[in-house]
Amino acid sequence: MSNPDNISDGDENPPADEKVIDDVSPVGKLLGNMIAEFERERSALKATPLIKPRSTNTEKEQ
Repeated sequence: MSNPDNISDGDENPPADEKVIDDVSPVGKLLGNMIAEFERERSALKATPLIKPRSTNTEKEQ
């Protein structure tokens, strides 16, 4: 009957849940940083068109 008492205790479960949240937060921070870096690189690539400068350079040379 000691097992049902341990199961009914809610004090042991929240610390385990908090540990899980603490373990997940660094991963979330890393993913957030990776996504932010990806978005920065993506916006930088969108801001610099690759084909148009070549055509303008050839037009300037002619």
